[in-house]
Amino acid sequence: MNALRHLAAFIAGLAVYQLAVIVLGGFLAAVAIPKSYFDWFGTQLEWALVTLNFATLALPIFAAVTALIFGVARFLDLRSSFGRRAFALGMLACFGFWISQSPAPTLSAAFAAGWWEVPVQIAPWLAAGLAGWLLSRRAWGEAVGASAN
Repeated sequence: MNALRHLAAFIAGLAVYQLAVIVLGGFLAAVAIPKSYFDWFGTQLEWALVTLNFATLALPIFAAVTALIFGVARFLDLRSSFGRRAFALGMLACFGFWISQSPAPTLSAAFAAGWWEVPVQIAPWLAAGLAGWLLSRRAWGEAVGASAN
């Protein structure tokens, strides 16, 4: 039974990354930004991109990953270190799958667009770290209804 719980945590990690980063991130990236936004920054287009990516991609992805992890924690025991590791491994596996599908399958392909993409790339991992830390604390684990095993 314990192995099934850890398998479920791994699959939940896959699903959270797929839904919050790939699906939601793709949807948000498709939102049109008016040209006047870029005109306002003038020649500082990198700053326009980093603020745009932070506000319209990184923050929503951060919030979605955190919320989904707390939702998953209501059904699975993510307070145990092994459960959190299985969940994180599922997220890493999904990340690795999408990196391997890129034209140049390397880790540097994730950051090939430029430094302004860094907030978007680290948002799911910061969210997972924060949620994992909060779930490891007894009060938060009880607050989200995680089972005590």
